[in-house]
Amino acid sequence: MSQPLASGAENGPAHVALVGGRVAVIRRATPADLSGVRGLHLACGADTLRDRYLGSPPDLTDADLAGLIDPPGGLALVACAGRPDGDVLGLAQVFGGPPVAEIAVLVRDDHQQRGLGTMLARRAVDAAAALGCRDMVAYGVAGSSRLARLLGRLELRSQLRAEGPMITLRAPIARIPDQRNLRIVH
Repeated sequence: MSQPLASGAENGPAHVALVGGRVAVIRRATPADLSGVRGLHLACGADTLRDRYLGSPPDLTDADLAGLIDPPGGLALVACAGRPDGDVLGLAQVFGGPPVAEIAVLVRDDHQQRGLGTMLARRAVDAAAALGCRDMVAYGVAGSSRLARLLGRLELRSQLRAEGPMITLRAPIARIPDQRNLRIVH
């Protein structure tokens, strides 16, 4: 079972305006979101799923989906269309625990490039901080610029490490004003 969020991070659902005028509600995932998270995965293309899972998209069982909604040592957030019980448009997960949290984000193909991934990631970073984490890590497929762009928008001082077919980005959670502080380490 996930840990409760520390006070200050448990703000309840957040209504957010997306590029293009649509509204999404970001809230903590619950077991009732299992079918919505399955639908999210079905609405994502192979490239999107490959970038999220770092390889071939998995065939998700109900147990796998339950693990995505309630990750070990962390929590998951869903972004729903228009209202808290709307269609699931995105999922952010915070895994592990202090001092380092792994953060992963998945957004439906038809809702990418609207700011939703950035908003989910910001809420995930805030949740990681509330769980007592000082640093965050995220993994991506080498050659994909999505992850580096996303972390740049979060204004985190990121360190990128290329490891064969994979990239790892690690950053302290404290935000900094200059978002151009990405160092590449080989």
